[in-house]
Amino acid sequence: MTRTQKIIDAIQKMNENDFTKDILVPLFEKAGYYKVQFYGGVDEEGKDLLLWQKEPLGGIKLSVAQVKHFPFSNKASGSQSFQTVVNQLIACKVKEVPYSDRTVHMPKSLILIYTHSIDSKNIKSRFSNYNTFNDTDIEIIDCYRIIELIKSIHPKLINKILNKKIDLRYINEELLNNRILLK
Repeated sequence: MTRTQKIIDAIQKMNENDFTKDILVPLFEKAGYYKVQFYGGVDEEGKDLLLWQKEPLGGIKLSVAQVKHFPFSNKASGSQSFQTVVNQLIACKVKEVPYSDRTVHMPKSLILIYTHSIDSKNIKSRFSNYNTFNDTDIEIIDCYRIIELIKSIHPKLINKILNKKIDLRYINEELLNNRILLK
């Protein structure tokens, strides 16, 4: 089993809310979002994460992420079908979300985070007209992309996922010295 597959297996064994809170929240914070809020649970309306970003001119941009932890069915409808999940996510774009200063914001972008590999047939069946895909402004992050993002943005999370104390393979050799190694 490859290291990537070990990480994917470990992610898929995690509870969805724990994965979202313990892995995705710190990942998106490290990626530069100003405020990352876990929104899952009752009354989430398809929003597991609220990702707030400060815009260059001082405004606030809201992105909404939905996390799905189960394998999608190949059926055209049903609660576990890819099409149903995408439709729920698109519905989030027209629902206001209040910010801590009591202003309300509409999501500017939508992110589907899927802890399994996304099937190209699913994408094709839901987005047969690829221009529509761009119009809905949905970014899809599957298990392989999650791992790429973690490795490039917040590699320490890999040890957390694999329940390891330390993994020196992700530390730059030039940064190592005796003091650090002795710790």
